[in-house]
Amino acid sequence: NHPYVALVNGLGKNGVIRVGGIVADYTRFDPQGSIMADPHNTVITEASLRQFARFLERIGWRAIWSLNFAQGSLADSIAEARAVEAALGPHLLAFELGNEVENYGRGHHPFRPASWDYAAYLPQFRNWHGAITKAVPRARFAAPDTASSIEWVENMARDADGEVQLLT
Repeated sequence: NHPYVALVNGLGKNGVIRVGGIVADYTRFDPQGSIMADPHNTVITEASLRQFARFLERIGWRAIWSLNFAQGSLADSIAEARAVEAALGPHLLAFELGNEVENYGRGHHPFRPASWDYAAYLPQFRNWHGAITKAVPRARFAAPDTASSIEWVENMARDADGEVQLLT
């Protein structure tokens, strides 16, 4: 997409694109599946990862990649993380687990119980982080990816113990 490449190049070099956002909570990785871009049913494939990698190479930017921490399984996220790392290589800045995680216990269809708080989040984050890091040893992480909770970010800054390289 030459116009999009030109648009992003107009922003400058060495930028970062965050892939996921709210869509990450509704995304699944299907290596050989059919690419689908729907806000509540997005499918990432190996072909779409290769395409995105070429785009990043062309613009010279890196990416923060969100994994589906809301509804996805740890096994699926490990497979996706391996594929993302293999496709993006040096263009992968970090993984994020989910999107606006402090809101997972809220809304019409919450992803976690209403009691969901940082104390409940941290052990789940550490479990996923440890498993993904074991499978993808060079993985780096951004966390906790909140919408408005400075407290969660401050807590992660205090508790991260090297698990996180970027606070969001």
